[in-house]
Amino acid sequence: FVDEASQYPTSPGALALIAAASSAFVAAGDDLQLPPRKTGGSSGRGLLDDALDAGRLPLQPLEWHYRSGHPSLIAASNTLFYGGRLVAPAAAPRSTKSGVVLVVVDAPVESARGPPAGLVNRGQAAAIVRDVVDRVQKADAMDAALSIGVVTLNRPQRGLIYGLLTNADCGLEAHPDRPGSLRRCIGWPGRDGRVAMSDPPLFVESIDRIQGEERDVVFFSTLLAPRDAGHGNDDFDALEEGSGASSSSDDDDVSTKQRKRRPARRAAGARHYSTLAHAHGHRLLNVGITRAVRELRAYAHPDCPAPGPHDGRPGRRAFGWLVR
Repeated sequence: FVDEASQYPTSPGALALIAAASSAFVAAGDDLQLPPRKTGGSSGRGLLDDALDAGRLPLQPLEWHYRSGHPSLIAASNTLFYGGRLVAPAAAPRSTKSGVVLVVVDAPVESARGPPAGLVNRGQAAAIVRDVVDRVQKADAMDAALSIGVVTLNRPQRGLIYGLLTNADCGLEAHPDRPGSLRRCIGWPGRDGRVAMSDPPLFVESIDRIQGEERDVVFFSTLLAPRDAGHGNDDFDALEEGSGASSSSDDDDVSTKQRKRRPARRAAGARHYSTLAHAHGHRLLNVGITRAVRELRAYAHPDCPAPGPHDGRPGRRAFGWLVR
C-alpha cells in the first residue's frame, strides 16, 4: 500500500517490479495534486501517474473530502478540478466567520531584486501580517492554541511576509525543527507556554511547497495587481526572476549570472503566472486553495488580472476562473 502515491518518486519499470513482488498492490493518491519535485535525473513523475497510465489496475475514485469544515472551502476546487463529484460530510456552516473570506487590498505589485528576485505586493503582505498578528494576540489572550499558515504565489512574496512576521512585535520566532516556519516564543509575556508548545508550525510558504499541510486558518496572497504607473514593463515579466520552481530553499542566493540576465521582452500588458504557468500549475492551485480547515482568507486586488477562459495553460486558466 502506497499512500500519497502522486508524490512517490518513480522510475521506468518501477510499477511492474512492485506489482510483481506484491500479492496485492494499492496506490492511493490524487492526480490533481502535486507530482514529486523534479531533482537530478528524475522524471518528476509519481507512482500514481505511472499506475494510471499503465491502465492495468482497477480505478476506484475516493470522493469523500474530509478536511473542509465549511462548504465554500472546497466549492471552487470541487467545481474546477473534480467536476462536482466530491462529497464533503464535514462541510456544514459553523459560523459566519468560517469559510472563504475575501480581503480587498488596493495595492500594486512591485519588482523585488531579491534574492529571490521577482514580484511582491507590499500592501497584501502588510495586511496579512496585521491579521496574523491579531490572531496571535487573540490566541494569547484566550490561552488558546494557534493553527494558521500563509500561502503565496511565489517565493519573493513569501520571503517578504516571513521577514515582516519575524520582526512583528507579537512574539514569533523561527521554528527550530521546520525551516521556513515560525512558532510562538514560549517565554513571551502573558503567554501560556504549555499551550503554545502544542501549536503546529506557523508555515509561510510558496504554493509549490505546501502539499500535505492543513491549518484551521490559511492566509492566501493572490499577489497580482495592475502595475504602478511609475514602473516599467521589464521587471514584471515574471513573478520569480532567477528562481526556479525546483529551488531547494526560498532563501537560496541567486547567481551573478542570473542577476545580470535580462528577461525576454514581452508585449505590454503580458503577464507570466510563475509556477501557475507550468504544466502542473492547476495542481499547484488546487493544493493552495484547499489547505484550510475552517477559514481561508484570500487577499486580492479589486482589479486582479485574470487570464482568459481559453488560456492554453490549465493553471492560468483556473486562476482566471477564480478571479472572475
